[in-house]
Amino acid sequence: AEPKEVVFSKYQPGEVYQKVVHFKNVSGVSRHLRVIPLESSHFSASLENFPTPDCSIAPGMHCDCVIKFSADSLAIYEEHLKVLSHCGECLTVPLKATKHFPELNLPRTLECGHFLVGTRSTVQFSCQNSGGEGCFKLLRNRSHSVDALQIGAFTISPTNFFLAEGGKTDLLVEFVPSAVGSFCETFEIAFGDYEVHTFNLTGTGEQVNVQFIGLGYEHESGSAAEPEQYPTLDFGSINPHTSSSRTVSLKNNSNVDLSYSWRFYRPATEVPVSDGLPGPFYRKPPILVQSKHSPFSIKPSAGTLNAQDTINFTFFFSPQKVDTHIDMAHFIVLDAPPSSLPPNDSNCAVVSDHEVSVARLKAIGHALPYRVDLYPPLIILPQDMPVGENFTIPFKILNQSLMPVQYDWKRLDHNGLCSMIVNPPSGHIEPNTIVDCDLMCVGEKAGAFVECLQCSINLSDSAIFLSVEGTVQPPVVTMDVANLNFGLIPLGQSATLHFSISNRSKCPVMYDVQQAVTDVAFKDNEFMDHKCLRLSPCSGEIEPLGSVTVDAVCTPEAVGRLRSTLECHVQGKLAGQLQVKAEVQRPVVALDQSRIHFKKAFFGIKVERTLHLKNFSLISTRFSWNSRLLGESVDKCRVEIKPQSGEIGPDETVSISLCAEWKEVGSYDEVVAMCRVDGMEKPIFLALSSEVYGPSVDCSIVAPLAIRSKEVVLDFGHSNHLREPTSLHLKMTNTSAIAVHISFSINYFKPLDTFQKDTQTEGNRNIIISKHLLRNTENPATCSLSAQQKFPDKVSALLASRKGCCFVVEPSSLYLPGFESSVVDVTAYSDMWGSYKDKLIYQVSDLEPVVVPVTYGVKGCPLLFQTSATYGHSTARFGCHSTGDQPVDRELVLKNTSPNEIRINWFTFNLEEHDQKSVDLIHYFGEPFPPDDSETAMATACDGEGNESPLITTCESDKLSLVKVILKPHEGIPSKKPFSIHPKQLILPPYNHKKLYVTFQPSQCIFSSEEMSLESYVLGYISLNENSCASEVQRKSGYDVEPLRIDLKAGVIQPLLYVEFDEEDGHKFSYLASTLIEGNKVLQTSIKSHNFIMKNKSTSIFSFKVFTRPSSPFAVSVEDAGLITLIPQESKTAKVNFCISRDDLQDDSSDKKMFSSQLVILFSSGSEQVINLEGKITLPSLVVSETVIDFGTCLLGKPYDRVVYLHSSSPSNSLWRTENCSEIEAVSVYPSSGTIRHSEKTAVIITFTPREERSYSTVIGFQDIMTGVVKNLQVCGDVSADEYYGL
Repeated sequence: AEPKEVVFSKYQPGEVYQKVVHFKNVSGVSRHLRVIPLESSHFSASLENFPTPDCSIAPGMHCDCVIKFSADSLAIYEEHLKVLSHCGECLTVPLKATKHFPELNLPRTLECGHFLVGTRSTVQFSCQNSGGEGCFKLLRNRSHSVDALQIGAFTISPTNFFLAEGGKTDLLVEFVPSAVGSFCETFEIAFGDYEVHTFNLTGTGEQVNVQFIGLGYEHESGSAAEPEQYPTLDFGSINPHTSSSRTVSLKNNSNVDLSYSWRFYRPATEVPVSDGLPGPFYRKPPILVQSKHSPFSIKPSAGTLNAQDTINFTFFFSPQKVDTHIDMAHFIVLDAPPSSLPPNDSNCAVVSDHEVSVARLKAIGHALPYRVDLYPPLIILPQDMPVGENFTIPFKILNQSLMPVQYDWKRLDHNGLCSMIVNPPSGHIEPNTIVDCDLMCVGEKAGAFVECLQCSINLSDSAIFLSVEGTVQPPVVTMDVANLNFGLIPLGQSATLHFSISNRSKCPVMYDVQQAVTDVAFKDNEFMDHKCLRLSPCSGEIEPLGSVTVDAVCTPEAVGRLRSTLECHVQGKLAGQLQVKAEVQRPVVALDQSRIHFKKAFFGIKVERTLHLKNFSLISTRFSWNSRLLGESVDKCRVEIKPQSGEIGPDETVSISLCAEWKEVGSYDEVVAMCRVDGMEKPIFLALSSEVYGPSVDCSIVAPLAIRSKEVVLDFGHSNHLREPTSLHLKMTNTSAIAVHISFSINYFKPLDTFQKDTQTEGNRNIIISKHLLRNTENPATCSLSAQQKFPDKVSALLASRKGCCFVVEPSSLYLPGFESSVVDVTAYSDMWGSYKDKLIYQVSDLEPVVVPVTYGVKGCPLLFQTSATYGHSTARFGCHSTGDQPVDRELVLKNTSPNEIRINWFTFNLEEHDQKSVDLIHYFGEPFPPDDSETAMATACDGEGNESPLITTCESDKLSLVKVILKPHEGIPSKKPFSIHPKQLILPPYNHKKLYVTFQPSQCIFSSEEMSLESYVLGYISLNENSCASEVQRKSGYDVEPLRIDLKAGVIQPLLYVEFDEEDGHKFSYLASTLIEGNKVLQTSIKSHNFIMKNKSTSIFSFKVFTRPSSPFAVSVEDAGLITLIPQESKTAKVNFCISRDDLQDDSSDKKMFSSQLVILFSSGSEQVINLEGKITLPSLVVSETVIDFGTCLLGKPYDRVVYLHSSSPSNSLWRTENCSEIEAVSVYPSSGTIRHSEKTAVIITFTPREERSYSTVIGFQDIMTGVVKNLQVCGDVSADEYYGL
């Protein structure tokens, strides 16, 4: 039914309203409906608009039911509509009628709040109609309404109003409390003509109630208190023109916000009044007189004190004069009638009709005068105060006031004797603080004085004074030196000194300087006569703060000492004394050594020495060397002295440079040089002697660990490699100071003459231009590259003499300065092994030649494999081959880079894994490897398989010679297969090349696994075809020389192809059986193909056939049905076909059917490569949703339908059909065949139309056409002619 519930919300009595309900058939058969009559007379129902003429509702169709409602009042009505179908099902739909009444959103209790007694306040309340529209009336005891409703202390307006649905209005309540306490009244509101609601009005009347907090006085306004019981706020004592503050907290204990203002009033006393009768006095109320120019103030002075709130008030005390100040601070509440005051509270007072004083505070403050003292109050200056000098006297200022002060010193007129200044002249002093000051005084005239200084204090009417007393002393005269020391005076000369006399005062003075008379006796000229001293000027006047210079001149007449005293008198008084000293001497000069011997000097080479000429006296003098020498060997040497002459100071040492040169080799006696000194009676003499030698050179080997020995040998060692130059370095040291020329040469193994000349020329040119290398240096990368390219040509040119070795000396000659050293490089080049001996000869200038032995041992192989560019060793790789392949050849080119003809004998060896032999014993007679074309034939021993072996050799001509035996480590077994080499003996001419061939035969390999790696090697024993060698070289051959080696590597594998399918897991086939379905038919067969590639990734050629085993249901399709041949890296494409047959699927009730086979690749060698093939077919699985359908008791001749569903439980689609049932006239199936897709269902309608009155039972078969599997459905039912079963 739609809707599920029928509701009438807006209705009036006497009117008729209707609504429609739709009934829809959601079952699979037609239905007949019948409405059961309603119990209520206010509702009625009727069925209309049937979709069929027989008043039945087909599946999915609907009919209408009209509901009518008529009310006789505004009450609430309820009913249930029941509809019955012919099968006995009952459908119920609720019916309701509800009226929406007006509803006012207003609290039941209207709180007006708290107000002061006697005040008139209006409170506004907002109300809204959340129900239906209506009129509202205010009633008092259900009486008639008026314009304004007054209830006790409350007045409400308006009394009548109309509100629509959602409408709003305001109720105004005026509240006038007449006393302290709560007020509560009741009134009613009528909601139209329907309901009356009762509401309450509440309000509270209060009096002013405030309280001071934290003053030790907790009295609340309104409580009884004795007169003059006020809280007191004492600010203590401060100085005038300063300020002090206090904080007071005041709390509002009432629930009413109070507007306030603070006011100060003078304290007034209550006067006791008597009426002349005996008895107690009574008091008049105090009169409030507002205080003017009060030193007190408050912040904030006015505002609002909220209900139950506390405010902190700050009181300030700022006095302007010295006195005790008292004022009363009143807390005035504004807009408060007198009735709001608490009764019997003496702290409260009425200020005006709308102002009352509810709290008061007594403020007391004392203003005291400033107090500033000086310490000390009197300063007495010291008695020794000279004129014009500054004196500083410290004193202190003590502030004993309550507040900080500012001070300022005033200068007074002085009396002309002394001027005074106070520092600092002004400043700031905190309370109970001391400030340090300085009094600076300057004396101007001599005499005693008394003065007074004035200090002014701000904000204070009185000042303080400082008294000063002192005396100024007369002027002072001083001398700048304490004594006059003339020092050392040469005899016959005079000396002058100066000293100053200064006037330290500001007045002129008279002075007089004289020698004091002494009693010193003159003995042996130890002391001189004081008359040799003269002063100028000796007396005069000195200006104020001025000075005068006095000259003292001493002229001695004999050697000795001067000791005297000078006295200075000022204005008749002794002011100071000066001591006078002088010394008179003659010069004394000498050399630090009088004889010089040169132990090793060289002819023609200058020798230098340094001498020192010292003055042992304190007098400067001059010296001079005589240019003429004295002695017998004067003509064989030349001496030069610098400086030739000069001046030498007191106690000074002068360096003298002596340069001597001898003209001949030998031993020389003394040669004397003479020096004269001014002031000395005798000259100074210097004697020279020497041993003179010629040139000499020392030769040594430059090496980190070179051992010094008498004989120098150039030993290059015995492990040098061919084609690798080896260098040794000779250090030539000139042990003399004479420059020499040295030349070098090699005795036998010389490089080619043309190259040697070029090298010498280049070496000489390098020596000449060595100073210009920095300017002419080329790019290092270019030079390095050029040298690398030229190196092979250079070596070939050096070894062009075909001796196998040469020694190159660079440079071949050199110039060596005195005591200098130079390194000579001796480089050995070789292209043939052997032990070489030679001589290096060097000659120094005209001296005898010196011979240095040279030894050089070379090892290595001069034979080059050009294919691998390696010497003595190479590798031949044959790749990987399969059995049956043709022999494979590798060509090797061997080059002889030596100047000798070389003969090579080749032998092949195999490396076997299980070879346990460790040592080979080799014995032979005579020459181990004779040439093939000589008369001496080589007889080779063979192993058991006929392979050649170099382990046993004989020679017919040397049968009677001794047997030679050699032991060597065992590596391989001699063999001729699968590798072989030819020719067996190879002769290489000097600097020429030849070819040799190595053959690999895969057919001779024996397999031990699918893939086998072969490793062998070939040894070539080297012999010299010419035995004629010079005595300077010795060479080994045969077994004494390391043989040539060629490593042989090859791989042999069984044939195997790389097989790859286009799809991942391409060897697996997965099919749905529904592939055979085409429309409504089932095909007999279906084929699915997978492509695959066969690729030959080996280096061999494979021939093979491809087929499947067994041949069904898999088959191979390829272009060449016969033998297929693939060369290396070639591929072939083929197909594997999987054939599905309908016969293979019949009578199979399982979900899947599996097939297997093998893909076989048969090679021409007989081996097989097998790949497994798999096939999977997913069969359809037909499922019927019901196994039994029971129609129950049916009406004869009336058709009945039931629905069953068919689906396939496997991914494969199913093609189905029904088999004939036994009750074909009564039972029919629609549809009778079809196709079921995966994840879909097919609805099959089973129609039962009974023709006879009996029990029916039959079986319907659903067959899958592809597999032939049948699913049965049993259908049964009873038949009756009673119409009851037709409803």
